[in-house]
Amino acid sequence: MSITLYLLNKKGYEVLKAVTDSEKYLKTIDSVVCAMDKGNDEDFYDEIRSLCDDYNINCIDRNIKFVSKSKYSLAIGWKWLIKGEKKLIVLHDSYLPRYRGFSPVVNMLINGEDYLGATAIWATDKMDEGDILFQKRVSITYPLKIQSAIEIIAAVYVEIVLKIMNLIIADNKLTGIPQIAKNATYSIWRNELDYFIDWTKDASEIVRFIDAVGYPYEGAKTRTESGEVVRIMESAEVDNIISEIYAPGKLLMFDGDDPVILCGKNAVKLLKVLDINNGPFIFKKFRTRLK
Repeated sequence: MSITLYLLNKKGYEVLKAVTDSEKYLKTIDSVVCAMDKGNDEDFYDEIRSLCDDYNINCIDRNIKFVSKSKYSLAIGWKWLIKGEKKLIVLHDSYLPRYRGFSPVVNMLINGEDYLGATAIWATDKMDEGDILFQKRVSITYPLKIQSAIEIIAAVYVEIVLKIMNLIIADNKLTGIPQIAKNATYSIWRNELDYFIDWTKDASEIVRFIDAVGYPYEGAKTRTESGEVVRIMESAEVDNIISEIYAPGKLLMFDGDDPVILCGKNAVKLLKVLDINNGPFIFKKFRTRLK
């Protein structure tokens, strides 16, 4: 019962580590396909290749033409279309059918969901609509940074993949359950423009946003009135700030060295601000407005 693994980023690496820890799982692996992940400072490409070398696993870069001969294929953290696989299982970063599509974990954190989830489905030609094989949800509390959220999801991925592999090894039938279409929601892709902070939002949502797009991603961005782009890497909500004038983005005061910025509701204290070259950014003027 051979299996090909399509692996990307920390989730793919953690699954590969779990598989190589047991001879039972290791001997089922035919090949691993991996790739670099642009925009992610922790794509684990080198780590995946190194682990494959350690265990003599055939490892293929995504850019090299490859035709799998395995009976099953599993896509872990993968973000590209896979063609030609007859029995392809995809792991998705949400508790389907909610948050079908792109960047579900980031968008769930921004929305303040009280859980994270992962789902294994049969791949279809429609976006994340395949029958569900396994899924699990985990309760979360805030503040929660994206790096910690990825670790939570990676652990759930390992649990689900090992369940699937146990069934494959035992030659048991993998039976999926159809999704309830009326409950489906969609999660949209994010690009450079989506890293900019909307200061008209409530402070609590802005802090969640900053945590959701932080390391290993580029970090939340904002502009000064002069047009200089800066990145907000750490922040905290300041409660009970009531401004008589609606002025989101304006610097209200300093708390020690930390600027306090008015939002649509309450305020956000900026704890770590970087310039475009990753150096510390210092607010030189008290009368500063971010936009």
